[in-house]
Order: sequence, then structure tokens, then C-alpha cells
Amino acid sequence: MTSTKPGGPPPAGPSLSAAAEKAGDVTSAGDANNQFTGASVAGGYRNPDATTNAAQYGSVVGSGVGTVTSAAGLVGQGVRFHRARMDRKNAKPGTAEDHALGRDMKAGAGGTAEQGLSFVNMSTGLAAAVMNLKHVVQAAVSGVAAASSGIGVVAASVQSVRFIRKADRARRRVAALQRLMDDQNKPKQALRAANDQVEALQKAVNDGRTDVETAEASFEKALWEQAQQEVRGAEVDFALLVRLLERADQAQAGLERDQADLEAARIRQDERAVTSAKMEDALEKQTEKAKRYRGGAVEDISLRDIQEYAARKNSRGTTMKAIGAVAGLLGVGGSIASMVAGVALAAGVAAGAGVLVATPVGWGLAGAAATVALGSAGWKTWRFFQHRWEQSAAPETAGGPTPSRRDRLRRTLAFWKDVGPNERDQHAAALYEMARDEMKPERVKEARDTLVALGLSWDEMKDDSVNGKKLIAAKFASA
Repeated sequence: MTSTKPGGPPPAGPSLSAAAEKAGDVTSAGDANNQFTGASVAGGYRNPDATTNAAQYGSVVGSGVGTVTSAAGLVGQGVRFHRARMDRKNAKPGTAEDHALGRDMKAGAGGTAEQGLSFVNMSTGLAAAVMNLKHVVQAAVSGVAAASSGIGVVAASVQSVRFIRKADRARRRVAALQRLMDDQNKPKQALRAANDQVEALQKAVNDGRTDVETAEASFEKALWEQAQQEVRGAEVDFALLVRLLERADQAQAGLERDQADLEAARIRQDERAVTSAKMEDALEKQTEKAKRYRGGAVEDISLRDIQEYAARKNSRGTTMKAIGAVAGLLGVGGSIASMVAGVALAAGVAAGAGVLVATPVGWGLAGAAATVALGSAGWKTWRFFQHRWEQSAAPETAGGPTPSRRDRLRRTLAFWKDVGPNERDQHAAALYEMARDEMKPERVKEARDTLVALGLSWDEMKDDSVNGKKLIAAKFASA
């Protein structure tokens, strides 16, 4: 029985050797990429919450699915990069085709790197899961798990950097579009200021006329009174008459100045009205036809509509890419915590000293990363099918019958097929036509300025409408 006498030795606790011995019963579990996040409790630890064979098999299955998925992604991105690189060799430098293929090359290279790291991460984790299931020496399992988590740190870092760069580019496009729209609003604001100035000067002229009439009336009255004084033989106050006459002359001169200023202001008002009308015509009145999602109805869209659409999509894209970056950073943290735990176990450190600190942190960060990533993916998936459902309201052929709900559902779920007008492509095509239309020079200038705000050049795409529209549409992407 343990002694409890005052001043006696404290109750005996677990010995270091017992803690080290317990460390042998700790096995690895999954990280942010469905890999290993430190440790869980093996069968030797008699706890109802301990890891079971079913959980170990689940880890193998999860890692296996992740390995296959990342392998497919790696192949897809590699093929994309290879095709773009080969096609770009035949493209003329400085053209829209060269730009589009260069963009595809960069995206394919980044995707290949990200998916390649993910594949190594997943396959290493799968190896550790199989080793754990086969009851290989725990130090070896933990070492492989730590290596998997280390690769996970690199993979998540690459993902975060890519999303941060994309978010920054989208943010800069929004800022450029906003500056452009503010500049395009200046003629209207200048006209408003001219109208206010004309109104103020008109009031000044009216007040000036009143002052002249008052001053002249005062002078005439004083003149009549002094004439009566002279008739009566009284002294005439010539100084008073001079003061009143000078006041009337000053009022008349002030009126003439205000009238001159009013005339000049009206000329400026007319000039600004013409400029503002041209800008309004270029931005709002000269429209292109485009189809909406709902019912495929045709509507007119203006350049201002396109600018606001581009700003809205890029603003949303900034948010979504920032969420992706946060998910990647959380994955980095989770993988680092898991790697610490794995290294500690591989080195034979007691569970209480390393695993129980690092593992919950890894689990928490991995869970947060997975929650953010799944939430973002779920939202994108919902928006994708929502758009397809709205597009499916249009008949499959021109003049065809209105589709039933069953037909719409069938078309919506067939995600590998085009279902109807694409809003992004419609806006891109409309902007391209506005920039090309030499018959409307005001609109052409503002449309090409919009391309510059999006980071594009009309000169490289003017002879290639297909790739030009493709480049514009890419700048409208929100995900």
C-alpha cells in the first residue's frame, strides 16, 4: 500500500522505463492528406478507444484511394503540360495562341508538381499503413510515417503558394477594373460638377440683376430728392449722388462678370455633356447579345455589365483562392506536427514526451484543413450543378419543346457534356466583339482598356478570336 504519511515520499508514478515501454504500443495514424498524423494507440494498449484492426484497414484503404486519386491527377496534369509544351513550339511568339499555351504550360507544370508531391505523400503513407497492419517494427513504421508527413509539408506548401499567387493576381485585376470604372465615371462626374457650377452662376447672375436694379433705383430716388432740394434753394449733396452712382456702376460690372462666367460655364457644360454622352454610349448603350442561364433567353449586355461581371467574379475568386491557401497552410501545420510525432517515436522518445503533444495538434490542424477544403469543394460543386440546372431550362435544339424536369435532371447530371450557354464564355465573346468593332471608336477604346485591366493585350489577340476569347474567359474565372 502506498504511504500517505506527512512528509513521506510522494506516491509512486509510472517509471520512465514503463513510459518508454508504453511507447512501443503507439502506432501511426492519418495526416491532412489522408496520411499519417503522428500516432494512435495499438492493440497492446487495453483501451476501448484504442486503434483496432478495422481502423488500420481503413487507414490502408484511405491511403490507397488517395494514392490512386493523386496518381490520376498527376497523369492528367502531366499530359496537359506535355501537350501545351509541344503545341507551343509551333505557335508564333507574341500571339494569343502562344499566350494561351504558355498559360496552360504554367498551370500544367504547377499541377504536375503539386500532384507529384501528393502522390509521393500518399504512396509513402500507404506503405506506412501496410507496415503498421503487418506489425513491422514500430520504429520503422514511425520513420516512414514521419517521411510521409515531411513530404506532406512540401506538398501543402506548394498548394498554398500557388493559391496565394492566384489570389493576389485576382485582387490586382479587381483593383485595376475598379480604377478603370472610376476613370470612366469621371466624365459623368465632371458633367455633374459643370451642372452645379452653371446653376450657382445662374443664381449669381440673378442676384446681380437684383443688385443692379436696387442700386439704380437708389440712385434715381436720391437724384430726384436732391433736385427737389435745389428747387427749394437748399444745398445739394453731390457726394451722396456720386457714391450711389459708383455703387450702381459696380453692381453692373459685377453682373457683367457673372454673365461672362456663366457663358463660359455653359460652354464647358455642353462640352462635358458631349463627352459624358459618348462615354455612356460606349459603356451602356452599345450592347451585344448574350444568352442567360435561365431558359437560355437572349439579353443585351453592355461594356459596363461586362466590367462589373469581371470585377465580381475576380473578387469572388480572390476569396475562394484565399480559402484554398488557408487550407494548405493548415495542412502544413498538421503535417509538421505529425512529422514531429513520427520522428519522436522513431527515435524511441516516450509517448508522453512527444506523441501526446504533437499528435493532437496534428489531428486538429489536419481536421481544420480537411474541413476548409471540403467546404470549399462542396460549395464549388453545388455552384457547378446549380448553373447546369439553370442552363438546362433551354431546349436542347432551337425551337424545340421545353424540357421536362426529368430531362433537365438528366442533362444536369451529365457533367461531361455541355448543357447550354456558358455565362463566362458569353461575356468573353461580347467583350472581344466590342474591342474589335472599329465602327464604334469610343466603345473600342474602353473595351481595350478593359482588356488591359484584365492583364491582356488586344494586339496579341486581334487576329485569333478563338484563343483571344479563351484568354478573356480565363480572366473571368472565380474558382
